[in-house]
Amino acid sequence: MSGLGVNFSYHFIPYLAVDTGLGLSLTGGRIGARLRANLLTGEWTPFFAAGFSYAGGTSGQNAEITSKGEKAKLRVYKSPFLQVGAGVNYTGTEGFAFTALGGYSLLLRDHNTFFVEGSRAAYDDFKPVYGGGIMLSVAFGYAF
Repeated sequence: MSGLGVNFSYHFIPYLAVDTGLGLSLTGGRIGARLRANLLTGEWTPFFAAGFSYAGGTSGQNAEITSKGEKAKLRVYKSPFLQVGAGVNYTGTEGFAFTALGGYSLLLRDHNTFFVEGSRAAYDDFKPVYGGGIMLSVAFGYAF
């Protein structure tokens, strides 16, 4: 899932943090939170994480896609996702934070798209993009 957003982190203790985010993705506006288990207490730490995100869809509006020169229109419904992953986090003493994460995002409903019109083949090419999958994330920000 590609997207752009803003992330915030709060460290309860050095080994446990909550990351929250708000942004835009192919599935619409998105909000999420994850619990992160840090394995070390230094500025750099590998971690495991699990969380939940919710995408707002296209609010009943059609989105146009093109695949192999063919066009189709679809709607994207509101979509809950479960996310699991692992990565590395840097949190400096001044609060600067960097997080890199790889993992998987699992759609928590049967489907989240609806074919409206156009090429059914183009729709079928794009449908898996909206349903979750491998997740890669890089975030820069401030931790408090």
